[in-house]
Amino acid sequence: MLVTVLGTFIIIATILLIGYPLLKQEEDITAVTDIGSGAGNTLEQNKEAIFTTLGEIEFDYQMKKLSAEDYEELKNKYKRHAAYVLKQEDSELTVVNDEIKYSVKNKKLSE
Repeated sequence: MLVTVLGTFIIIATILLIGYPLLKQEEDITAVTDIGSGAGNTLEQNKEAIFTTLGEIEFDYQMKKLSAEDYEELKNKYKRHAAYVLKQEDSELTVVNDEIKYSVKNKKLSE
């Protein structure tokens, strides 16, 4: 009876010791994919978070913490996010540029 209980305990402990790092790695990947997607973040904060995440993904891959498949998937996902944010930033700059041009034009006309 005691041998059965100890054997069961050892098996459960072994499963937990082996399974925990695997679960932890999955949580790390999930946390990385959520960065930069907060609704309250400014465009600059999103851009910074995305580029930081790209660096972390590269580092994790170099340290062999990510498989090549996961690395490519995450890298491509965040490159798409980065392109989108950069396009948004460019659009905002275009709007500001147009407003400045309009103001300057109106200022010249009123003189």
